[in-house]
Amino acid sequence: MNLGRVSQLMVAALAIALSGCSAARSSGTTGASASCAGPVLTTKTHPPAGTTQAVLHVSPGAHIRLRGFRYETCHDTNHQAPAHAMQRLTILLVQGKSQTMLGTIGAREPGGTFDITVWLPTNMRPGPATLQTSKKLEAPLRLDVRRR
Repeated sequence: MNLGRVSQLMVAALAIALSGCSAARSSGTTGASASCAGPVLTTKTHPPAGTTQAVLHVSPGAHIRLRGFRYETCHDTNHQAPAHAMQRLTILLVQGKSQTMLGTIGAREPGGTFDITVWLPTNMRPGPATLQTSKKLEAPLRLDVRRR
């Protein structure tokens, strides 16, 4: 084997070794950019098995009990500090270009979980809307706003 070919193989092996989990930000990566499972916002008592949730049919003025799972920093490499639950998560209602803050909560450890009941504004328009956190790391919870 010639020296040029050996050098190419060494560079390729080094690139492969460096492209693993440590390529995610060493300061603690969150959400979809990390190899950790991303946070989930749901109305269920346990995180859903898949990534897609059914559309939730709601009326203006209704209250919704939301649960969050895995709202924590992601440390997907060795020798890092333990993951920490995210704090100051604002629950946002998004309808069209409008965003309304419905509440703020901090996730609990272990697991980055939270449980909060929010009330939807009485002046919502019929049609699609979403609920998400201010971190915007999760798939938004889709709503279908019905007439009262």
